Amino acid sequence: MRGRARALAAAAAAAAGCCAHQMPLGAALGGQLGAPAAPRRALAPARAAAGFASLRADLGSGAALGDVRGPAAAAGDGGGDESDTARRRARLLSAAGGGRFYDTVTVAPCPPPGGQQQQQGQQQQQQQQLQQQQQQAGQQQQHYQLLLGRYPIKTPGQRALVLPSRALALALAAEWEWLPRGRPAPHLMPLTSLAATAIDQPKERAKVVEHLLKYTHTDAACVRYEPGALQRRQQRTFDPLLAWLKADRGWDLATSDSIAGATQPPACVAAVGAWLGGLDAWHLAAAEQLVQASKSVVIAAALLAGRLSVAEAVRAARLEEDFQLEDWGMVEAGHDLDIAEARSRIGAPSVFVRLLALP
Repeated sequence: MRGRARALAAAAAAAAGCCAHQMPLGAALGGQLGAPAAPRRALAPARAAAGFASLRADLGSGAALGDVRGPAAAAGDGGGDESDTARRRARLLSAAGGGRFYDTVTVAPCPPPGGQQQQQGQQQQQQQQLQQQQQQAGQQQQHYQLLLGRYPIKTPGQRALVLPSRALALALAAEWEWLPRGRPAPHLMPLTSLAATAIDQPKERAKVVEHLLKYTHTDAACVRYEPGALQRRQQRTFDPLLAWLKADRGWDLATSDSIAGATQPPACVAAVGAWLGGLDAWHLAAAEQLVQASKSVVIAAALLAGRLSVAEAVRAARLEEDFQLEDWGMVEAGHDLDIAEARSRIGAPSVFVRLLALP
């Protein structure tokens, strides 16, 4: 679990740094990555810097996902010193004995995936709106694929791993670059797993939305403990989020201290369903993992909207467990692994959607 969190932090920080500083990914990781197959598209400095700063706010201190130094430090300040990230990667590959079938991971521009990701209804309309916004901003729609040597990476469903954001492609490349033997290891590749889910869509979209809507009646933000210290902590944590959702999205979610959960008004459930149904495949994959990891649509919506940081979302999702730990203490190799798992499963979707928003 800790390895997955460290891998996520390293991949996200490296990708964000490459976008913000126009740094080769190999320099950010301390390794040798292949150059793109075509000249890189110039990025808007202010936008890339803002995205980089946002990611570093969550990842740089190590409070959310792990203590990993940023790519600026990895590139060095002229003295040639390797970063902690680069040294760890070098030790990892050295221990593997060079058993990979590829030497480099290349991020290369490619055509859009065509008919592999047919979008319908609201999802198609949203994609068209995104393309219009990009055209208005003077940006050409570009997609990217990963090559292991000369072989393109495919998803478990045997579809091409084609990504709509260079920043996200760089992060996925970092995950593959960190693999010691070049074999996929899902527990070390949370961003790649999310991308594969978005592309393959192993479950019907309607069934995913229907399943997530069930969480509205048992949402961790709405089901309260009996009056006392824990309930007061729940109120301090969740009441501001519920008030924000009501004002911003019209979600008038009810709370209850019943063990059966809170029965939500049909109109509110419909509003949540409309939000989920309006997400494209990439954001729906992130929302699905977030809701399942936090047991809360409220926490997922707040994190995706930037209302919560990763660390705040993890604390909110673990509020009851952490309250119990204060009285009973932590069981080694039990609670600590649960915390690492929560950090990874909640942090990965947040990083995923923020890298999607970068060029």
